[in-house]
Amino acid sequence: MKYHQDLDNKYHWDLDNKYHWDLDNKYHQDLDNKYHQDLDNKYHQDLDNKYHWDLDNKYHQDLDNKYHQDLDNKYHQDLDNKYHWDLDNKYHQDLDNKYHQDLDNKYHQDLDNKYHQDLDNKYHQDLDNKYHQDLDNKYHQDLDNKYHQDLDNKYHQDLDNKYHQDLDNMYPQDLDKKYHQDLDNKYHQDLDNKYHQDLDNMYHQDLDKKYHQDLDNKYHQDLDNKYHQDLDNKYHQDLDNKYHQDLDNKYHQDLDNKYHWDLDNKYLQCEKLSTRPSVTSHFHGSMARTDGQTDGGDNHNEPVNSQLTLPTKHKLYVSGCGTIYTNCIRNNKTLRV
Repeated sequence: MKYHQDLDNKYHWDLDNKYHWDLDNKYHQDLDNKYHQDLDNKYHQDLDNKYHWDLDNKYHQDLDNKYHQDLDNKYHQDLDNKYHWDLDNKYHQDLDNKYHQDLDNKYHQDLDNKYHQDLDNKYHQDLDNKYHQDLDNKYHQDLDNKYHQDLDNKYHQDLDNKYHQDLDNMYPQDLDKKYHQDLDNKYHQDLDNKYHQDLDNMYHQDLDKKYHQDLDNKYHQDLDNKYHQDLDNKYHQDLDNKYHQDLDNKYHQDLDNKYHWDLDNKYLQCEKLSTRPSVTSHFHGSMARTDGQTDGGDNHNEPVNSQLTLPTKHKLYVSGCGTIYTNCIRNNKTLRV
């Protein structure tokens, strides 16, 4: 009986040991399976997060590189266009200035030559006419004087001869002497008067000629000065008007270019901010606990309730929620990463 009791005890002991051994093996196997499953889930989740993070970083880096490359190309193209535009303007302005200067010099030279040539021709013509007229007058006056002098001499000589002959026949010699003396005095007095009168006429004629010549020179000089002054004033006024008009056109053109350049930069900056894609990575599952519950992986696309309403572009790590972005403040919610 004791033997059977020991045998039963040993049997039950072995049976209990085997049962507990099988039970422990199953428990540890289940525990290992759950542990490895959780470990695999966490590993794959981390691997997926790293893959999507690297992929997003590469995408944004390529997008930023392309954007900055296009922006740099546009900036350098605009800069080159502005440089070439300024260079062309300066070249054409210098060329126009040189052309107009040469043209004005040639125009004024031709105009001055023509004016002086016409003035010289008129002056010489008037001078020749006056000279020939004076020469003719003097010639005829000399000729008349000589003729009248010869005629007077002959007449007086004949008259004197006749008078003296008659007088000699009628009066004594003393009376004749007194008469000739009076006659000679009168003759010399008349001759002196005529000489002084001719001398005065000649002096006044030369004086008048010099006066008129000086007056003509002064008149022509004043006329030339006034003509050139009026011509220069008109030329400089036209040149100033053209210069100010070109300067105003260039200023308004540069102002419009700067305004459009600033407007384009502002538009591109706003377009960059509005078209930059938001990064949202999907989980295979979520181990976050909220109020002691597990989401079970069915709400991984839902936004996370948050009280962070800061308008920043930073990433924050929230315990139990993962990494979140705070650049979306619509309805006080942020996107889950």
